[in-house]
This record gives sequence, structure tokens and C-alpha cells, in this order.
Amino acid sequence: GTGLRQLFTRDLQKTSWALGSAVDYQDGAVRLSGNLRLDRFSTQTTELSGQVEVSFRPGAGLNLTVTAGSLALEPNALELHGIFTTNRLRPALARTDTFRIKGNPLLQPGRVHSIDLTCKYVAAPINLSVTVFHQILERPIDRRIESILRTSFPGDIVYSGTYVNAGRRVLSGLESSLSTSLSKELDFQILYTFTHNNDLRTIPIHRIRARMIASLTSSTVLDLSVHGQTRTIWQEFLVLPAQDDKAGEGLSGVTPEFWSLDISLAQRLGTIWFGHEIKARLELQNLFHRHVQYIPIGISWDTAVIGYLSFML
Repeated sequence: GTGLRQLFTRDLQKTSWALGSAVDYQDGAVRLSGNLRLDRFSTQTTELSGQVEVSFRPGAGLNLTVTAGSLALEPNALELHGIFTTNRLRPALARTDTFRIKGNPLLQPGRVHSIDLTCKYVAAPINLSVTVFHQILERPIDRRIESILRTSFPGDIVYSGTYVNAGRRVLSGLESSLSTSLSKELDFQILYTFTHNNDLRTIPIHRIRARMIASLTSSTVLDLSVHGQTRTIWQEFLVLPAQDDKAGEGLSGVTPEFWSLDISLAQRLGTIWFGHEIKARLELQNLFHRHVQYIPIGISWDTAVIGYLSFML
């Protein structure tokens, strides 16, 4: 089971305002659009944001887009003033993982400077998109864990911390997607993302997801998907051996590489009550039977069989 609660205890009566303008111009195959925005945030700081986008269609089905901008990111109410607790009860392990974090009213707005180049090609039955991106994050908001403890019995893990403005982070990489209809009954989609992260935190270098949807009959659909990612490093969830009363080895804060194979079979059972449809669905999740440790609350994946009925009102 899981538990979740949020409590706001500080004065949230802060004023904010924004003033913006936009321009959109098109001449034949070229389109130019941009916007400028001035924000006065509830943190009593004033930030200027702007973005410009240029699109060009060199030929039928082909579109090139360049986007550049600098956007201010305001901390949300939870990050500024919230007290947040979530826990996961794990009866099989006789364990509860608890994550407690409180807001930080001294947070400053973050900012992201970005430039993207996107090439899209659409010609039935192929839809292809490739994006090269580069982002610089100034003052990104991170969790700072102030204490982590794994108790000797029953082995509960407790994380306590707050939000902070972290140092500059640089992300760059490539995202590509392809979708196509191999036939009237068979669709295929694949998405791949490569991300280089200068501090190797939380974002995997490689991510991939492939999906095939097959119509076996007019009322039966088979959905097969494969997804996976390389390892990630969550430095803030490192448990030092001195804080580990259970085994003395601590936790590395690393989530390993994983791959998952999922299959679902959906059957339309017909329509009832003014044309509303009812469906039966059977899902087989993680047929590779991989165990994955997620940060921060230690969720592990295992093979699962799920069946249910759905009815759209």
C-alpha cells in the first residue's frame, strides 16, 4: 500500500503578475514566431523570458524548425512552502520506505537557455522526427537530502530533506521518433533519446521505447511494447555505511540498466446503453522479469498479470 499527505503551513498570500507580447509572420514556406514575457513572481523577483522560432518547408512533407530561447522557471508552491510526506508499505519485506521533504521559501527562480533543431518528414505511411537539443539550466531546483537512515529492524528507510537551487547543469543530445503503418492492421512506433548530462544525475544517457499495435480481428487488438534505459545516478539518495544499521553496506544511489517487455490484449465486447462501449483487457507486464530499484522509495518491478474491464461513460 501507499500513503501520501501534503500540508501547507506558511502564508501563501503573495501577488504575481505577467506582461507579454507575441509576433507571428509567414511568407511562403518560411514562418517566424516569437514571444517576450516579463514576470513578477511570488518570490518577489522579476524575470524576463523570450523565445523565437523559425520554420522552413524546403519540400513536400519536409519541415525544418530552429527554436531558441531563455525561459524563467518559477518554483511552485510545494517547493516554496510545502511539507510533503510519502511512504510505501512493503509487507513482503516487513518494511516501510518514507520520504519527507519540506519547502524552502528562499528558493530563487531557475532559468533554462535552449536551442533546438528539429527535422520532420511526413509522407504516408511514414512519420519521422529528429531533434538535436542543447540546454543550459541556471539555478535548477533539486532535492537536498539532509539525512538518510536505514534501520536495523524492520529495515525501514527514511529520507528527510528540502529543496535547493543547484549549480549550473548542461544537457545536450538527440531525440528521434518513427511511426509507420506497415499495413492496415499493423502499426509500429519507436522513440530513442540520447542525453549527455554534465553531472550524470537522474537522466539516463540512452532511452528507447518500441511499440507494435496489431488488429487481430475487428474487435481484438494486440499491443506489444519494449522499453528500457541505461543506469542513472541519484547522488542525493546515497546511504553511507555509517547510516546503515541494517547491513552496514549502505546504498549506492544507482538505478541499474533495465529492459521491460509488456503485452496487452484488448477485446471489445460490444456497445451498451446509447452506444457506449465496454472492453476487456489483459496485460502481461515485464516479461523479461527484471528487478528495478527506483529512487527514492525503492519500488521494484516484477512480472505482473492484470485483467480488467473498462466502460466509457
